[in-house]
Amino acid sequence: MSDKNRRGQLGYATGWVGPTMSENRSPSAALLRRFSTNLKRLRSSRSYTQHQLAARCGFKPGYVGDLEREVVNLTLATLEVLAIGLDCSEQDFFVPLRGPQNPRDSNE
Repeated sequence: MSDKNRRGQLGYATGWVGPTMSENRSPSAALLRRFSTNLKRLRSSRSYTQHQLAARCGFKPGYVGDLEREVVNLTLATLEVLAIGLDCSEQDFFVPLRGPQNPRDSNE
């Protein structure tokens, strides 16, 4: 079966061919910034250090810092663990940003 026919059977729109599962995909810079900025905001509002949050979630000490610096990508499982550790919803990590779009530009 050709790739085009397989896509049609899977319900893909005919005219648009998106990325395949085998392609290495990364989230957009804007989505990473939104997540990392909200992670830092949620963590700081609870007065947790990066190491304290990592310990609460069972992560290695530097992992939260890596997430906040947009160095690593995360899985849905990690998102869920962070939400539990911060006692918030998963959606709280993706609220629209206000003010400076780069957290390094703010005075926090």
